[in-house]
Amino acid sequence: MEVKEKLKENKGGAEQSLRAQSVGGSVSTMKLLTNISAAVLGFLFGGCHLAFGAYPLGIGLVAVLPGCIWSALCGVVLGSLTAGRNGIIYGMVSVLTVFLRIIISGGGIKSEEEKEGKKVFCESLTLRLASAVIAGAVSALYEILLSGISPESLLFGSVMILAPALQTVLLYGSFSEGIGLRELLFGKKPIFTRGRGMVLYRISLLSFILLSSVSLAKYDIFGVDPGFIFAGAVTLFSAKRFGPLYGSVCGFVASVGLSGLYSVSFALAGAAAGVVFAFGHAYALLAGGILLSAWGAYVGGVSGLLEVFPEYLISASLMLPAFRYFEREVSGAADESVMKRATDMVGTMALSHRSRQAFSAERISEVIYRMVPAVSRFSESEITVDDYSVFARISEEVNRNMLAEREMDEELTDKLEAVLAESGIGEGVIRAFGKRRKHIICSAEDKDGSLITSKQLRSAIENTAGVRLAVPEYFRRGEMVMMDCMADRKYRIESACSKKTSERDAVSGDSVKSFESKDMFAYGLICDGMGSGKEAKRISDFSSGFLKNALDLEMESDTLMHMLNSLLRRKGDECGVTVDLFSFDLITGNAFFLKSGAAPSYVKRRDSLFRIKSETMPLGILREVDVEKISVKAEPGDYVIMLSDGMLDDSADNTRLVELLNKPPLDDLQAYAELLVDEAGKTAPGEDDRSILVIRISEIE
Repeated sequence: MEVKEKLKENKGGAEQSLRAQSVGGSVSTMKLLTNISAAVLGFLFGGCHLAFGAYPLGIGLVAVLPGCIWSALCGVVLGSLTAGRNGIIYGMVSVLTVFLRIIISGGGIKSEEEKEGKKVFCESLTLRLASAVIAGAVSALYEILLSGISPESLLFGSVMILAPALQTVLLYGSFSEGIGLRELLFGKKPIFTRGRGMVLYRISLLSFILLSSVSLAKYDIFGVDPGFIFAGAVTLFSAKRFGPLYGSVCGFVASVGLSGLYSVSFALAGAAAGVVFAFGHAYALLAGGILLSAWGAYVGGVSGLLEVFPEYLISASLMLPAFRYFEREVSGAADESVMKRATDMVGTMALSHRSRQAFSAERISEVIYRMVPAVSRFSESEITVDDYSVFARISEEVNRNMLAEREMDEELTDKLEAVLAESGIGEGVIRAFGKRRKHIICSAEDKDGSLITSKQLRSAIENTAGVRLAVPEYFRRGEMVMMDCMADRKYRIESACSKKTSERDAVSGDSVKSFESKDMFAYGLICDGMGSGKEAKRISDFSSGFLKNALDLEMESDTLMHMLNSLLRRKGDECGVTVDLFSFDLITGNAFFLKSGAAPSYVKRRDSLFRIKSETMPLGILREVDVEKISVKAEPGDYVIMLSDGMLDDSADNTRLVELLNKPPLDDLQAYAELLVDEAGKTAPGEDDRSILVIRISEIE
């Protein structure tokens, strides 16, 4: 429950948060789809026979893939088993290929990131080619040793060596341009219209399509040819995504490995659908079906029509619901124009946000203006150079924190760009700013505004950023729409306090505060001044007021403790105070206690009770600041109970109090706080003031 860490002035120290952020906690849909695709492709390639008894495609696949290697390998091994007894050998050779790549490219898996294939399997084409050739040569050598040297074994060996090598070269281009499956399927950025630089990528993509259709050729499901279903789906997708020309080319390539005669049918269907897609999806499917049926009937009569049309009909039915997610790619010039407008809009809004933050300097001045007379009254003297140095440190640290909140979060921006593409927004710009309170700006071409303003996009951004967003503001300029939103509080707190003065004094020396800063931090604070009566009250009131004003500027709490200790020591006269500070981030849920000479605190979570204790000295006593920071994982429904030392008895706890805390709390927080103070007073000595602060944490729906 607790992690303790000394924060000594000469040692620095760093906070360790126990709250686990669940950003990206589950596997994304696109990552899952990519792994499934790799496994299916591996199964098909692993069980595909080319010639002379050779099954080389599985080796070539695992030799060239830069990611999803383990999914693809599982698929290849399972697919190899469909080849019978010899399939075991092909599966083993595929496994050998993967381990060859690991050895050649880096010498072992050392981290979780490498296990995902992000580092180990990104070697050059030459090294991948070497792995494929070595693995193919091993299978060829095995066949020669098993069957002897013969024309058949030599031909088998030639195919097993040459085919994976050629396949590796052909497919490598699919990964050389950095275009992932998400951008290929859902983006609008130009892929086939980028010019000569994309030639290798196009060849590789068409090679993937051809090999996939060849791998499906041997399957027949109740008289239905899955290869033609695949060809139909590829044809319609290409026509929708890339237009009639590439719809025709992809349709031909996807079916030529199944039937050279009927491949023209799919080429005609792709051309027709690509032209008519502008008028509606149903019209495009109808136009493609008419030309496909016409060619099938022309070359094969009724049997020719029945050979391809049922499979086309199935693929059209499967693709129709998915068409709304696929956008036609735009030309490079049009894409640059849209991206430039989106970038300009985001940049303008970011500058506006920065200028608004600049006015926070007035807020700094206002807070310091309140603190100066308080310090002067407490020290009973004029403000000294040392006092002004304290205020200068406050201003410097606040400005540093402000600058951090204005910087772009590049890591989060990269993740949000992927979310944007996954949402079907191809020509969009999204930027995330801020270290804690995230500021997110997104701009894209959105004619009817349905994409940028969708609840699904907002929810995806919240899940990725790990924050709850305030209601966004939307701006339109022509067909461009911009969303501007800030992280909002995810949690709320309620609090109540109760105080009882000691039997010997008329005023309490405890100062109890519960407050929220403008930066959405919630604090609970108990300061107990040393001594008794009015002097103790003066010390505790000054200390709590100083901390409250400075915390409103989102200063680092350990820095504040150093400043307060310095101020108290300059006062002299054994001017000490115990400090018990609870900090709770209403945006992220991060929480910690900061204790200096303070009594134990408690966190009540359902039927469990956790004790938060420190062994430290009060502030103002020692030159070195003795503070303990205790990070805690606070959850909705938790109760935080903070005490002054007058609530304790001789056992260093209050047995009666602990018994009450283990019972269900009252719904009325004020009544609950008063009950705890009264009951603790029955066993605690009456020589000291008794104070309690009860905080209840809940989540905003």
